[in-house]
Amino acid sequence: MGTIISLTDFSQAGNNAVRYSCELANTLGADIIIIHSVVIPIMFSDIPLPGNFITDSENEAQAHMNSLVSGLALDFPGTKIEGKIAIGSTLDAVNDYLDTAGTPFMIVVGNSSKSESRIWPESILLDEVNQLKFPVIAIPEGHTWMPPAKLCFAYDSNHTYSAQEISRISNVAKTVNGELHVVSVHAEEKDAQSIELINKDICKNLGVSTEVVHVFTGSKNIDESILDSIEKFNFDWLIMVPGKHSFFEGLFHKSHTNKILHSCSIPILAIHD
Repeated sequence: MGTIISLTDFSQAGNNAVRYSCELANTLGADIIIIHSVVIPIMFSDIPLPGNFITDSENEAQAHMNSLVSGLALDFPGTKIEGKIAIGSTLDAVNDYLDTAGTPFMIVVGNSSKSESRIWPESILLDEVNQLKFPVIAIPEGHTWMPPAKLCFAYDSNHTYSAQEISRISNVAKTVNGELHVVSVHAEEKDAQSIELINKDICKNLGVSTEVVHVFTGSKNIDESILDSIEKFNFDWLIMVPGKHSFFEGLFHKSHTNKILHSCSIPILAIHD
């Protein structure tokens, strides 16, 4: 099956995402690698960091990691779980690991709706979503594991999806044995014939049936419509292809990002080309 990478800062939200990763890995027969980055603070004065600061921080992080992995090994005895401590940014830590370990099935991060307890500053979380060229899933704080039976792909009819993007979306759905639904939201009103054409185009591009395609028109707020569809159809995961085309240029503006990343009640999976 391969490996699932889980990122944590040892906060409640971070460790909840790690546990979610283990549940997913246990279901799929995958291995888990847990990565924690010890970030060195930027100093804006002439006062240097204590000489043993990095060593002490690394030792403390390793103690947290050992405790976390030991506890998870008892709960998931059939899953191979490893922990890794890195010095520097989260992105660098992941990329350094990937240089030697190869392509993961998925990267899992925690996502807190509370600004004072977010795992990383908002810009860092967005960097993970937008820069890591692998499927990245953000788990809402407090969200408990449940097999993802219904997956929702937020589809932009103005974008031509690459074969690799479509393949990755289909592969994720098949791997987790989830039913792939498609939600297409349009700001302008459309007549029945136009909606039918959109529906057929989606079915052709993604290889899905019309029964799982949901087209909404005349929407004044794209992100609100996506969130409403999650509640309406009881989706388990939201799949997005962020930051590459017109639909998401507005959606991933800072205010919209807050709305989606920090208001969505289900895990959000970002797929990249």
